[in-house]
Amino acid sequence: MSQSVRTTLSHFSKIAPWIVGPIILIAFLPASKAQQDRDAEIVQQFFPQTLVTEWNSDFKPSADPPAQASDFDHLTVFVRADLDGTGTADYLVAAYSNGVAAVVRVIKEGAVVAEPSLPSMSGAFLGITLIDLDGDGRPEVVVAAGSGTGSAWSSNWIFKWDGRNLNFIGPSEIDSQGNVSTVLGNADFVDLVGDGRLDLVNPPEPDDPSGSYTVFAMVGGIYKPTNLTFDFYDTFVRAKDEPATTTESFSIADPNAAYMMTIVTTKIFKKDDDHNQGRHNHKGDDYSDDRDGGDKQLCTADIYLNGNQIALPRMLNPKAPALRIPISVKSSNSISVTVTGTPESEVTIGIGPN
Repeated sequence: MSQSVRTTLSHFSKIAPWIVGPIILIAFLPASKAQQDRDAEIVQQFFPQTLVTEWNSDFKPSADPPAQASDFDHLTVFVRADLDGTGTADYLVAAYSNGVAAVVRVIKEGAVVAEPSLPSMSGAFLGITLIDLDGDGRPEVVVAAGSGTGSAWSSNWIFKWDGRNLNFIGPSEIDSQGNVSTVLGNADFVDLVGDGRLDLVNPPEPDDPSGSYTVFAMVGGIYKPTNLTFDFYDTFVRAKDEPATTTESFSIADPNAAYMMTIVTTKIFKKDDDHNQGRHNHKGDDYSDDRDGGDKQLCTADIYLNGNQIALPRMLNPKAPALRIPISVKSSNSISVTVTGTPESEVTIGIGPN
């Protein structure tokens, strides 16, 4: 079994051990096991010695013998990537961890050709997803890094390949030592304006469930904060059998302010794929790039806010920008959504100040 598949199974077994079995094995079965095994050997040859040294000097229990690179093979994930948009996946993008710190490397023709310098990057459980975030036909690299404490929370690190380097382009902050860190965790990817570029919707921190969702947009090739925030944000899915109604509650601090409901049907849809391991939104869904259309994007929805139906077009247009509808809110609110149309079609709804 490949390193990436084995690591994904290990990750799922800690979060939800009852679902590890044939379903997961089938979902992540690589197209060519022989190729995956060869790639795994190449990737493991380049396990960063700095991670081994750091573990032995800073983290290893005194009674344990010194660690070797092979001791961390279960904490390595990788994907083949066509970073140049040539039609050939001739790069290996690998994420490595020693259980605490993490490193990302790009490998081509048996050599490391790029390694972003990010001393603050950490996480025990890693995942890599390839998504074309800016619509230029070439994938960006999204790395998810979880703490391994049993929480489903993962930080998200976003990179763009420029032909020579893998550049960090995600929203960030800088600590007192000058080290760059991501501010994203379990972010959602959605085109809010219909320009073909995916915005990032970042949920509140786990210890602040009443906080707001923040939105980042790509400006000049990097993600920057916008003025848009959501007090409520969720994705509703048309059931495979019969449409079902989902009802949720949320609070508003200042119900006298002007509020808008944002409704999106064009988004990154869930897909089990060997190149989409560990990439989750705030609900834990796996995502892949499927913006070009498809029956599962065609949907209608009945939306009720505090018992009042929100007037919508009969068929939500998956090619149009997000709908923005003025609404009235209360301190305590209830939203009920029934998604109809094609099974597994999705509607994302955000509610926030105008």
